[in-house]
Amino acid sequence: MIRTLDYKNINNYIKNINGDFSPVYILTGTEQLLINETIDKIHSHLFKYNFHNYSNLVMDSKSDWLSLLNSISTLNLFDKNRIFNINISYGNIGKLGSDTMTKISQYIKKIKPVKDVLIIQMQKNNKIIHSSWMKNLINIGITINIPNIRQDNLPIWIKNRLQEQGQYTDVKTIEWMANNLENNLLGASQEIEKLSFLFSKGKISDIDVKSSILENLSNYNLYDFRISILDGNVPRLTKILHYFKINELFPVPLILWAIYEDIKIIGKLIENNHSSQIIEKLNIFGKHKDSLMRFSIKIKKQNH
Repeated sequence: MIRTLDYKNINNYIKNINGDFSPVYILTGTEQLLINETIDKIHSHLFKYNFHNYSNLVMDSKSDWLSLLNSISTLNLFDKNRIFNINISYGNIGKLGSDTMTKISQYIKKIKPVKDVLIIQMQKNNKIIHSSWMKNLINIGITINIPNIRQDNLPIWIKNRLQEQGQYTDVKTIEWMANNLENNLLGASQEIEKLSFLFSKGKISDIDVKSSILENLSNYNLYDFRISILDGNVPRLTKILHYFKINELFPVPLILWAIYEDIKIIGKLIENNHSSQIIEKLNIFGKHKDSLMRFSIKIKKQNH
């Protein structure tokens, strides 16, 4: 079985792996967008094989490692398949964590067929990669190298993303996009996804691309609209929508996209208990972040 896999080959791997998947996937890197997408692809494939139980954990030296060990070691009593997504990117896991992961690796190595899958997130050059417990996991799992998309590689990354959704534009426009979206891969991904909502497949003109990305140059922008919805400020929301209409700004598909994005963000905030890590991953900030936090906390309280 493949032991090391480049991110660019993940689609081919998923396509050909069928039911012969690994009990451990180790993702090394810091590009959170690409990490999340890789995890989603693995999760979607495993779902086809009845891995319907999913735990998302951020672990360090102060975490409850014994509960994790108990959860994994008792799974077979209930005949359940489970995925454990364990993020250890934020610090050392300590002696208890090391001992626990050694026991877990020994346990899942013996289980045939695979019933428990670990997805380990960690940074490159992390000294954990050289620990004995990690070497045990590497020996029974697959390591996936997640690249950092540097500024000089961003144009080709943007071009490929557009092609994946059946769209393209000229080289100069792609370079303009890269210059205006630098150091923000998640933001670039969102802007590219937005183009798929606004325009049909095929070529997109430079004017259409730039008018979409430079939305914040207007007196009212989509963030004003999103914040007004979250805050329940109907008078301001009405005023903003009227401004959009008379100035022929932001067509309905783009407005719906903005609402859809906030719904997804709210769900992830609630699912991850509003942790600082998820806030950083979601790339939310300023008044928009404050409104999202207030609204999601309100929704969570109403459902309990």
